[in-house]
Amino acid sequence: MKTTELVLSPPSLTNINIYFDAGADAVIIGEQQFGLRLPIYVENYAEIQALIKQAHAAQKKCYVAINSIIHNHQLDDLKAYIQVLMEVKPDAIIFGDPAVYMTCNELASDIPLFWSTETTATNWFSAKMWFERGIQRVILAKELTLDAIAEMKDHVDGEIEIQGYGALCMFQSRRTLLQNYYNHDGQEEQLAAPDDKLSLYDAERSNYYPIYEDANGTHIMSAKDICVIDELIGLQSIDSIQLNGLLKTEAQMVAVVEAFNEARQLLATDIDSYKKMRKDLFARVLALQTDYRTLDKGFLYKPTIY
Repeated sequence: MKTTELVLSPPSLTNINIYFDAGADAVIIGEQQFGLRLPIYVENYAEIQALIKQAHAAQKKCYVAINSIIHNHQLDDLKAYIQVLMEVKPDAIIFGDPAVYMTCNELASDIPLFWSTETTATNWFSAKMWFERGIQRVILAKELTLDAIAEMKDHVDGEIEIQGYGALCMFQSRRTLLQNYYNHDGQEEQLAAPDDKLSLYDAERSNYYPIYEDANGTHIMSAKDICVIDELIGLQSIDSIQLNGLLKTEAQMVAVVEAFNEARQLLATDIDSYKKMRKDLFARVLALQTDYRTLDKGFLYKPTIY
């Protein structure tokens, strides 16, 4: 029985082998101009090459995210970036904007492509269109129910990935809203990075929504992290589960990967043991959370009205 891939967006890049040793099969990396909402960004192309080599030496995979919102003035830089990636050979490019697909075709790139728009991959017909154009994987919208996810997989032949742990993006603006706030308040300009742990507080629900700013604008994240570690029976057909390391520490994500790896191995070898252990596995991940940030099932049982 095949086991589902575990792919991680790591909160640190100093030694990605610690995530591989914990059970991750792949990591997602990227630079800030074109990579969107990664926990940490590479500083230069040489670092991308070094990380790809490190992953391949461990017989693991390294995916590069080019999932930002791309504008006209960035198209030349995009082409140059993809030309570099063609030389260093990542295992896939994660993209949302068709400009990435078009540029890869123009350059005759043979790097596999994963389609990820975060919100609009909601039906199998759109997924089928991309698969017919050579895409290897579709990363589904985060707001799909368990039934909708299963239906997607039933109708397509390509790989399907979902997010299985971590924060969801609720809002993005290209505007520097935090900088504008600081300026209006007479404070010195400062970068409000994820590590600053700034939040919007909803007194009515007692929720804290993390907010930060980077080269792609302002981002507001969900008040809770999703976690599907106890729902893997209904997700056995899924090819890959992504664990989002945004707002997390290295130690937290190593422990999360270890728990998910144990869960998938149990499911693959002894489903009865998984059924007995899945609540304990969920509790293990819950114990890693901060006091103000709990877990839920996301939208698996909570349909979104579009």
